[in-house]
Amino acid sequence: MFRGAKAVPLGERAPKARPVDAPGAPPAAPRPNPREDLKPRVLAGVIDGAICLVAGLGLPGGGTFWWLVLNAAGVWTMGATPGQRAMGLKVVLHEGGGAPDPKTAVVRAAMSLVSLWACFVGYAWANWEKDGRGWHDLVAGTRVARSA
Repeated sequence: MFRGAKAVPLGERAPKARPVDAPGAPPAAPRPNPREDLKPRVLAGVIDGAICLVAGLGLPGGGTFWWLVLNAAGVWTMGATPGQRAMGLKVVLHEGGGAPDPKTAVVRAAMSLVSLWACFVGYAWANWEKDGRGWHDLVAGTRVARSA
């Protein structure tokens, strides 16, 4: 057993570890709750879905092709889909907050279809994930943020 570590009796939970601030430094600022942005994200998805549905009428594959194009091209060129822009959101890299490159945008768009086809579980995952990220964001290494 490690020195200083205390055994926790079977059936009891160990106390959660608390980050230690540097001596004399002010405590770290609390992170904003990423789940506060879920409503605008849902509305952005509805807007994007409506665009893709109309654009895909009568085409083989329907809105699926347009969903990929809208998401990949929008995130790569503008940093957001039209729905996200309308809701004041943008897609950034999770580490560093920079703009996604084309490969990241395509991976995110493709994984968003998997999130959709899995009965929206990939999107609902944002409710439980600590940073409010769905499957498509986790796989692509991105997150949705408010645009300035």
